[in-house]
Amino acid sequence: VSLSGCHFVCAMFDKIAVLVGCPCSSDNSAPMNLGQDDLVEASCDLDHVVIQPPVKTEDTQEEKAPKESEKSEKSRPNFSGDWVLLRVEGDFDAFMKAKGIGYVSRSLAKSMGYGVNKVHQSVEQDGDKLKITTTNPKGTKVLKLLANGEEQDGTDPIEDKPLKIRAAWDGPALVMTLRSQRPDKEMGSVRRYLQEEDTIQELVAPNGVVT
Repeated sequence: VSLSGCHFVCAMFDKIAVLVGCPCSSDNSAPMNLGQDDLVEASCDLDHVVIQPPVKTEDTQEEKAPKESEKSEKSRPNFSGDWVLLRVEGDFDAFMKAKGIGYVSRSLAKSMGYGVNKVHQSVEQDGDKLKITTTNPKGTKVLKLLANGEEQDGTDPIEDKPLKIRAAWDGPALVMTLRSQRPDKEMGSVRRYLQEEDTIQELVAPNGVVT
C-alpha cells in the first residue's frame, strides 16, 4: 500500500479480501468489500472509485520467458576466427590407415608432422551457416556448411576428395558425418567444439578409430 495525502493505490495479489475506504474521512462511511484480484484507485471523493481488471502476472511471465529454440541457439558456440593447428593427439597413422590411405601418403603426412603449425583455418559463422577456409601445403579449400541435418556437397578434410556432408548440432558440438559417393560408403565423422579458447576437432574413422 502506498499512501500520499488522501490518495492511494492498493494492489493485492494474495488470496484475501480488501476493505477500502478513505483514510482521512471523518464520517463513518461504510468501506467497500472487494475481491482478492481487484486493483482499486480511491480518493477522498467517495463518488470516484475506479475498479480495474486484475493484473495477469502469469501471462506476462510467459511472454518474457525465452522459447526453447532461442535458448538452444544461444547455447551454440561461435567458431568465427582464424585458427592454426597446434597439436595432433592419438594414433593419426592408424586413423589414416582405417580410412584406406596408403603407406606412401601416410609416411608423407607423418614427415610433415600431420600439418602441425602448417594448417590454417578461417571460419565465418552466422547462426547455422558456416564458411570454413582451410589452407595447408596442398593449397586452399573453401567449405560452406548449413548445420540443418541435411546432406550437402563437401570435401574430405584428410583426402581432399568430394563427398557428402551432413552437419548438425549435438549440444555445444558441431558434428559433420561424411559419406563418399563412389563407392557409396560411410567415411566417418568430424566433431568440432570449443574448449576454453581452443577449437577441438575429433576425427572418427569408419571403424571407430578416434584422433
